[in-house]
This record gives sequence, structure tokens and C-alpha cells, in this order.
Amino acid sequence: VLGGPVDEKGYPKSHLRLRLDQALREGRGLEAAGTPHRYLLTGGAVKSYGSAGVVTEASAMARYLGERGAVPGSACLLEEEAVCTLTNAVHSKRLLLDAALWSGDTTLLLVTSSCHMARAATCFCAVFPPAQIRMAPAPDPAPELLAENLAREARSLAEWFPKRLEKLSGEYPSIFLKNTGPRL
Repeated sequence: VLGGPVDEKGYPKSHLRLRLDQALREGRGLEAAGTPHRYLLTGGAVKSYGSAGVVTEASAMARYLGERGAVPGSACLLEEEAVCTLTNAVHSKRLLLDAALWSGDTTLLLVTSSCHMARAATCFCAVFPPAQIRMAPAPDPAPELLAENLAREARSLAEWFPKRLEKLSGEYPSIFLKNTGPRL
């Protein structure tokens, strides 16, 4: 589940709650099918929130899921270093590899807002085999802003992604796939 902003009390804002609720729906479906799974909650963006203290997006998401009694803490993996969508993918793969949870038959269920899915899929397909990624878009919190949000995402992919990909693939050469993934 890709992170997003939290409020001044350290709780997920509306669009992040929509992502988490989508992840819960997907998790219930996996449970009903008898499919083992975990929740990888990704997002650093550390902020200090008064009485809430220092909160990462990932820790705020884990608390949200835990307070609903829906997901035990042992089912959550927290990736708390990422500061953008591409580093969500890079640090998620590093975490899964370090924990020996990534293999050739692992499927990654990518949950983010529907307007953010194209960018998220592009970033994750640069580091994970595309055939092992399944997408579960969450509803957008402000449908009236959909066109504006999609335009922003398209600009980001065209302008930001190629530069960031080049930089990070130099920093983490073993994480990125060789000659695969989407090309812009």
C-alpha cells in the first residue's frame, strides 16, 4: 500500500484511508481464498505532529489498520525510508529481499489511488517483474479533480521519472530489472 499524507494528529488523511480500506477489501478476498499474504506499508515522509510525535506514513497506516482490529501487527511490513513513488518501489524490494519474502512466484498487489496507479505501476515495473504485479486501485477522494490529478501524474512521468530512474538505478543497480519495464 503506497503512503500519503497524514493529518496533524498523525492519522491518514482521506485518500490514504481509501487506499487502506481497498487493501483491507483485497486482504479479505485473499483470506477467503486461503491465500497467505502480508501488508507492505510503504512511505517515509517523516513528520513531527505535536503530541503524536514523529510519524512516518507507514507507521500511521499500520496504526490505522491495527485500530480497526483487521490486521495484526505481525502481518504488516513497514517500509519507512521512501520519499517518492519510485523510492517506494526500490525500498519495498530491498525490504522484501532482506526479509527473504520475495521469490519467483511472489505476487505483489499494488494498492494506490486510481489516478496515481499509472505512475505507481511504471515505478514498480522498473524494479519488480511486471507479470508479478497485480493492481488494485482505490477510489479517488475527489472525483471532481480527476482530470487535474491525471494531468499532474502524466507530467510527473514525463518530466521527473526518467531523471529519478537514472539516478536510483546507479545507486541500487541490483534492485532494478535489466532491459525490462516500461520505457517513456
